Amino acid sequence: MKKRIISLLLALIMAVSLLPMSVLAVESSAEPTISADLPAEVALQPGDNFTLTVTALGSGTLSYQWYANTVSDYAGGTKIKGAESATYDVATAVEQVLYYYVEVTNTEEGKGPATVRSTISKVTVSKEGGGEVSDTPQITLDVVDAEDVVLPWYATTPRAFDIAIRDLGMTKVSYQWYKNSQKSYEGAEAIPDTNSTRLTVGGTTVVGTSYYFCVVTNTLADGSTKTARSAIGSLTIKAPAEMLFGLVVGQEPVGKVYIRVGDNVPLRDDLKNGMGESITDPGPYGDLVINQGTYRTEYIYPSDTMMTIIARALIEEGHRQVGGEKGYISSIIANYGTENSVELSEFRRGKGSGWMGTLNDWCTNLGFDKYTVAKGDVRDGDSIDVMYTTDYGNDIHCGFETADASLASMDVGSWKTWDLTNSGDVYAYEAVVNTDGTTVKVRPRALEKRYKTRVFVGDKEYRVGASSEPIPFEGNSLTITVKTVLPGSSTTAETVGKTYTFTILRDQHILTQKGDVTVDLLRKDGTVMQEGVVPSFTVWSGDFATSVSAYTADEDKNITGFVLHLNNLPEGVTGQVITSGGTCYAIENGTATVQGELARHGTIYFTIQLNANGGRSEYELRFAKPAATLGLSKCGFAGGNWAYNAENIYNGQPEGTMFQVNSTGKETGETGFDANWYEYNIHVTEKIQNLKSNGRTSIKLLSSSMVQVTVNGKELLAPKKAMAGTALAVQLMNDNNRIQLIGEKTDLCIRIKNAKDGTDDVVTYTFHIIRHSIEAAELEAMIQALPEAKYFVYATDEASVRQVKKLYDECKDEVEAQLSDGAKAKIEALWAELERQYQAGKDLANAVLAEVNKYKADIPKTTAALTDELYAKYADTIRTSGKLYEKLQDWALTLWTSTAPQENSVLQNALKLLNKYETGKGSTIGQATDYLDDFMLTASGFNLTLGSAWNAYPVTFKDITYSNTKLGGEAGLPWNEAGRLRFEIDDPSIFEIREVKSFYADKGLGSNGEVYENILYYLIPLKEGTTTFRVTLTDEAGVFYGQTPETIVHVNSPAEAAVEKLDQKLTNIKSLPRTSQYDIHYYWQGQEGAPFTFKVNGENAKVYVWDYLGGGKKTAYPVAADGTVTVLLKDGYNPIEVTADYEGKTVTQVYGLKGKVIDYTLSNVTRPGQEPRLGDTVDLKITGLSVPVYKILRIYNPMGPHFVYFTDDLPQQYMLNSNNDQYHIGSMRIVLTGSGTINLTGGYIYETWMGSKLGSELTQGNTGEIAPQEENNFSVLPDLSFTVADYDGYTGQAWINTEVEGGPVTKAGKTVTINIPNMPLDEITKNYPSVTTSTITKLQSVLTIFGTNIPGLETVESKTVQNPLSGKDANLTPITSITFTVPADTPAGTYKIYGGTVKLRCGDPNYTIATKYLYERQIRDVELTVLPEVDYSGIYKTTGDFMATLGTPTVNSTGGEWMVIGLARSGRLVPAGYYDNVVEYVKAKADANERLHPAKVTDNARVILALTAIGKDVTNVGGHNLLKGLDNMAYVQTQGINGPIFTLIALDSHNYPTSGDVTREKLIQAILDAQLPGGGWNLSGNDADPDMTAMAIQSLAPYYKTNETVKAAVDKALEALSALQRNDGGFDSWGTVNSEACAQVIVALTALGIDPTADSRFVKNGLTVLDALASFYVTGGGFRHTAGGDLNGMATEQGYYALAAYYRFANTQTRLYDMSDVTIQTGGSNTPATGDTGVLVWVIALPVTILAAAFVLKRKEREE
Repeated sequence: MKKRIISLLLALIMAVSLLPMSVLAVESSAEPTISADLPAEVALQPGDNFTLTVTALGSGTLSYQWYANTVSDYAGGTKIKGAESATYDVATAVEQVLYYYVEVTNTEEGKGPATVRSTISKVTVSKEGGGEVSDTPQITLDVVDAEDVVLPWYATTPRAFDIAIRDLGMTKVSYQWYKNSQKSYEGAEAIPDTNSTRLTVGGTTVVGTSYYFCVVTNTLADGSTKTARSAIGSLTIKAPAEMLFGLVVGQEPVGKVYIRVGDNVPLRDDLKNGMGESITDPGPYGDLVINQGTYRTEYIYPSDTMMTIIARALIEEGHRQVGGEKGYISSIIANYGTENSVELSEFRRGKGSGWMGTLNDWCTNLGFDKYTVAKGDVRDGDSIDVMYTTDYGNDIHCGFETADASLASMDVGSWKTWDLTNSGDVYAYEAVVNTDGTTVKVRPRALEKRYKTRVFVGDKEYRVGASSEPIPFEGNSLTITVKTVLPGSSTTAETVGKTYTFTILRDQHILTQKGDVTVDLLRKDGTVMQEGVVPSFTVWSGDFATSVSAYTADEDKNITGFVLHLNNLPEGVTGQVITSGGTCYAIENGTATVQGELARHGTIYFTIQLNANGGRSEYELRFAKPAATLGLSKCGFAGGNWAYNAENIYNGQPEGTMFQVNSTGKETGETGFDANWYEYNIHVTEKIQNLKSNGRTSIKLLSSSMVQVTVNGKELLAPKKAMAGTALAVQLMNDNNRIQLIGEKTDLCIRIKNAKDGTDDVVTYTFHIIRHSIEAAELEAMIQALPEAKYFVYATDEASVRQVKKLYDECKDEVEAQLSDGAKAKIEALWAELERQYQAGKDLANAVLAEVNKYKADIPKTTAALTDELYAKYADTIRTSGKLYEKLQDWALTLWTSTAPQENSVLQNALKLLNKYETGKGSTIGQATDYLDDFMLTASGFNLTLGSAWNAYPVTFKDITYSNTKLGGEAGLPWNEAGRLRFEIDDPSIFEIREVKSFYADKGLGSNGEVYENILYYLIPLKEGTTTFRVTLTDEAGVFYGQTPETIVHVNSPAEAAVEKLDQKLTNIKSLPRTSQYDIHYYWQGQEGAPFTFKVNGENAKVYVWDYLGGGKKTAYPVAADGTVTVLLKDGYNPIEVTADYEGKTVTQVYGLKGKVIDYTLSNVTRPGQEPRLGDTVDLKITGLSVPVYKILRIYNPMGPHFVYFTDDLPQQYMLNSNNDQYHIGSMRIVLTGSGTINLTGGYIYETWMGSKLGSELTQGNTGEIAPQEENNFSVLPDLSFTVADYDGYTGQAWINTEVEGGPVTKAGKTVTINIPNMPLDEITKNYPSVTTSTITKLQSVLTIFGTNIPGLETVESKTVQNPLSGKDANLTPITSITFTVPADTPAGTYKIYGGTVKLRCGDPNYTIATKYLYERQIRDVELTVLPEVDYSGIYKTTGDFMATLGTPTVNSTGGEWMVIGLARSGRLVPAGYYDNVVEYVKAKADANERLHPAKVTDNARVILALTAIGKDVTNVGGHNLLKGLDNMAYVQTQGINGPIFTLIALDSHNYPTSGDVTREKLIQAILDAQLPGGGWNLSGNDADPDMTAMAIQSLAPYYKTNETVKAAVDKALEALSALQRNDGGFDSWGTVNSEACAQVIVALTALGIDPTADSRFVKNGLTVLDALASFYVTGGGFRHTAGGDLNGMATEQGYYALAAYYRFANTQTRLYDMSDVTIQTGGSNTPATGDTGVLVWVIALPVTILAAAFVLKRKEREE
């Protein structure tokens, strides 16, 4: 219908347009006549009343419209609203000239209007009232002097000069400001770009007065000008009252930066200090530098660094920073110098806290001072953020371990911001921007600020920051590339993290007005509910918006979708409708149908995206859909008979949580009540029997309704009358209306019907209450998995016991009935023990509370308010509370801090006050005290020599003041300030202290080469004698909270001065360890002092120790006859005076050593308040320790001092290290892996620091290089013992295995290798990679280290693996093996190798290297038995000597080749006649195949071995080649296993070639095939024979390390041999215990490189196979075959060459049968050769003893 009407209208318009003009013309009315016109000019004064009047005549109705103009012209006149009568009251409030006229219109009935204009009337309003106006500018507000500026400037408060002129008579006004250095118009310079009525001056730091004025110019219509000049105003810039770091003088600003400083990380409850102790978070301070919630601006200057800019901004806001001179901020003092001053220092909020900063959103990786304006690092428009972190930067996205290179956001001007925090792997984005501009600015921000963002268009890069560099935007599309990069360093290159592209499309303005978009609203079935809805249109944002009817559960009335109509869409435009979830609906022919997207309530957003001309337009289409008006607005239930328990977790949520359920009955994952969601699951424990409303307002109706409640279909509440508001909640609170739960699932339905007449709307909410129970078997298993009550530890077992006990209490009766009695008793016993231990911890906390409450009300907050009376009253109570507090550990400490936070604050403050009170008054001598202050002295004793007046000894006093008494606020300056120190000399006649003004040039890293006034102190000797002096702070400097140094001074007599370095010669004190000025000798409270022993080198020695602060009193100590003396070093400085007769003169020298009393507390961390037992962790806290090397600016920067003890009473531990933070020594956590008396010994303080070597504080110190890292051990700690109870529930922690190669038995002088097969190398590499950008975890070196009690060894270590710096991770395999040599003088016994750990150094050499000890207590200890050394060389020699008497060997298995082999391999000469015998024998015996025996290949093999041993050519023996006799496998195997064994030995003796079908592979395989299942070999039968097994091993030995099959076979054979060994170390073979079996085993083991005297597999009852062989020795030389027998030739030969094999092994020579060390003679020489020379010739020709026939036969069979 609508379309037909529109068509008819169009047709009508067209028809009318075709009519002739004459037909359409309308007759005009007659023009009116003005009878009385306006005056030409009117002159008035401000405030006058004047009315312009016009009189006109006309034939119709007259109407009027008045106009005003600034010029005398009708063109451009402005209609005056409401001025529509014949008169007009002109405006006279201000001076002005206006031109008025009026239009008069006559309208006759039925005719068109006719209009005439009046004359123009000039109305002048001026103070003079005469109508004449000057065209020369008249100044009405002149320039005056500006308020002086005392630097620094505040960028937000510049100075301004203002001018105003009289507007009357002005045509075109312009302004120009001038500046001059003198108060004159002459010589002034025009200031560029100053063309307004105000001149703003800011930022200049040029001290002095400048003068400013303005010239005002009026340019007339004809181009001529008239000018006026203002008065001259002055601005004086004054130097700052105090030239603080960061302030700039004498420079003009070069721009501004945007800066923000704040501590805004939210309050945390998990903070720990550097010692691992829980601390209370003081919370965030808030913003320090900010302007109305955002950045404030700060001027920048040419000399600025990022650091100076930050420092200056803080000063301007009333704060101060500390550390800026070094390039980083160690603390910020907020509200400096006021009563609200707060120090926001590093570590204030835990060990990971401190100040970090970003430049243009990038977390700088160097000191702030490295980024300068001069180099362009900091530029105009940049942004600086300084933020306080509590987690090493991770909580402010500045962590240096993070690897996420994603962008967090991207801004395109003010048009578009992308939030990319959850963008995943999407890297391409598009946006439409509404701009006609030619440039855009972008600002990307990295998620983790260690990454920089770099912006490119093509190859050109654009700088980004708070004011980014503009990017040209031409055309309709611009693609920008953003890369996140990890900046490089001196050792690494820059790396690109991620790359993003952003396409910017220019808005094409396709839809421009309301009506361009209409929508038809749809029901769920697709039918139209409402047609032609026209959304509103907002021009500036391009948004279309409309509202739809409220959500309803009635599908016939609920709008779910829409049809979009774009009514005026130009041709060629394409597009789509995009939902907020990314679903796209195409626009075709200007229409798109979107269904299902409006089903829910709320504000629902769509994007209309249209593409045209290479650009794009995007419009938001917004639907506002109210929530339902019928139903519940809120709903909540609670347990009726039993409350919900949040510890009961179902589907990841606490008991009672509402889970939304979809139409399929599945939980959607969404939780909580939603008025427009109608089905839920609620999970509860079976103990809950009914539900009620969760309070009287927990269920609320949307509107007055009829309500019915049913439970499992049974009506609970009937819809009797309409309910409103919270009436339903009140009903369900009633006991009679509880929702009773039946079985495992109960369905609760709440049906709500509209109470209004004529409507039938209904909604129903359904709640499925699901009850959960536990099975008896499951509960039984859970109980049994808990520890027994006697093993219960609250810290580790409390949570699990509570959970199981709760389940036990809540289980069904039938479940409980099925539990075993043991389980019931166990859980009850555990619960009782839990409550007992909890009460014990609570009692500890209450004990602390009771003590604190005694002084809580009286103790002040400041030291100044702590009176002597309060101290006397409460000092002991405070100490007691402190001691009790130290016993609070782990959960007990948490209990205390959480239940008594106020009292804890009082306690901590009281302890600090007590310390400062006592140390400030010097009343802590002899009392273990932690001092806040200390002096670092040149020395504690001086021996001066008289001479000229300036023969002086400079003394350096470097004081460390954590109590902020240092002038200037900086602790540890390497120069001395005037007026700071006070000296007191006991006898001023002996020497004087002269102050000399000098200078200190600061060349250290982070400095700018500043020079400071430095006071040097010279000790000027006046006369011979000895005295002491003390040094402390002056009253001007403040209270010294430390031990006053007392230094002894001796002025040498001429006799003493004549001896060079007398102090070093008279005693050995200065050569002893731990006697420097940095060392302290500690002793326990209750002991008299720390014993110190030294030696005096003169006669008649006398030794005195002056009493500390004793006014010259001293104690004499007796000197022993050998010059040794032991003195007691007591608390404080100990001046030592030594007098003795030395080189005929009585001389005196002095020394100084510091002693200090300390005390300790040993607290049980595992079980607070209880005595330690095996498995507990205890905390050893020592009060009174001092840090040896303090922080001194750019000279020493401590990196974590800690104390160390050693123990061999705790398995898997040997070196114990305390905790620490950067500047303080912490407590020591000790895991008690052993019981009984635990002794801690050898204690010292270990410290590492960045900076310079010790002593550098005396001179310049660090001179500017990258500071190296130094380390040293200091001081002496007293030994400590405590008792640990045994505990059978401790199972240990060791899981990394250790294996000693050859077993844990060795001998002195031997090499031992310990392997660690399951060392977690992958884990080490992962956590400490060699290749990483991390400055914290980068591997530098790593090794494995054990302690040991082997005399002469303190530790045993693996090889150290260094970072290869090759771009690859280091190979850590070397740390899995430790090889060391047992000292040769080690007594026999069993020793421990214990406390294994992986010592790892990691970090950045340019920053800091940390030492870590990994896997402490996790590597198994080793027990190593060192056997007594047994010397077999005598047996060896006498046997050889005996054989030398027996003549020339024959060719035979006895008295022949084996004797030759023994002699030759022992280095003895073999008689020349032997070779002649061989040649004769070979010629007689060799057949055509060169075989010496038709059935025994061993004859060839035996002779080959003997000839090779003496260096003879076996291929030409009387013209015969003996190797050819080894060329047939069938022949070789005719002797059984003997043939392959000795053939292989012979061939390998000198790497001889094989021939025929014989190969080494075949020989090896033949031997392997003969191996018995048990691992051994024999000639016959099923049992292994040690002889044959050993011989087989000998043959396979060369292949052991290269052939895995051989290795496996030999390893199995070694197991068999070990099993065959007797308890006396020997072996039996063929039914007898004999020496030959021992000999063969010795040869076999040494062939494999195994020490037969030390390998634990072959040591039985401390006896070895060599011991067994020695038992067969016959006095005078030779061996028996069996015990008690006579000398035996075969036994002698084999025993002898076995000893040769052993000593060759011991002397690292080749094995017995490896004769590669022998040179083979060719050419027919008849001279025997041996492998070694220089040993006696051994010759044996022993008649063979008659042996048992059976044995001889078997023996020869084996040997041959």
